[in-house]
Amino acid sequence: MSTTRTQVVKFLKQGEKGERGATLRGPQAWSDCIVGYAFQAGVSGDEWKDVVLYNGNYYSCKKSHAKTASNYPGSTTDRNNGYWQLGDKIELVATKILLATYALVENLGVTAIEMKDSSGKVLFQAKDGKVTCRTGDFEDVSVTGNLTVAQLRYKANVVTDGKLGCSFVYGSGSCVLPSLAEGEFMRVVVFNPQITKTYMPMTLTGESPADRFLSESGDYFRDQETSIVLVGWYELIGYNNGGGTLWLYQTIRSDM
Repeated sequence: MSTTRTQVVKFLKQGEKGERGATLRGPQAWSDCIVGYAFQAGVSGDEWKDVVLYNGNYYSCKKSHAKTASNYPGSTTDRNNGYWQLGDKIELVATKILLATYALVENLGVTAIEMKDSSGKVLFQAKDGKVTCRTGDFEDVSVTGNLTVAQLRYKANVVTDGKLGCSFVYGSGSCVLPSLAEGEFMRVVVFNPQITKTYMPMTLTGESPADRFLSESGDYFRDQETSIVLVGWYELIGYNNGGGTLWLYQTIRSDM
């Protein structure tokens, strides 16, 4: 007895390769975009899909156009031309998670990030392996490689709770110099001119009881001090000296 089995095999035509879609750009503040800025809707041929923040709401570009003073989201020009659509939570939830309202960027993609001011000048850019920043404040930054600068301007008299937080001290009073860790080195300039005979000197002490001061002409073993009183122009070099910081100081000019 023989058995015959019939099986149907279907052949499917391979689909065409899809085109790469547009990249989300934004959200960026409407006020940060200059007049003439080209918004894109992310349709075929567009590189970007723009999202803007206007009056606390997110709007998605539905029709590519250039910015004018009168075609802001919700305007008569917008309604007549269908430029913007109020963004829904589903469309923008990922964007809201990734970007805080304050941290608006001009261009968020996989290869570049840009931030521009109201005139279109690039303030921050991360592109092609290079980071360029033209403004901003940096705090507690460590540089492990080479640093090239055109000009250095020091903040003077940055003293918090009596502790020195700068490298240049001007005037009279007292302050505490920081204790330095192993491998750290610090240079401090003190400028305390004798304007009048009653002008007060500058008194320096160390942050740790083990910190010491030593004049350039002093003996290392006999002349170390726990504090010094300065009048004039002095330079100090501090370094960790096995448990404490030793500040070596020299007089640049004392008759000022």
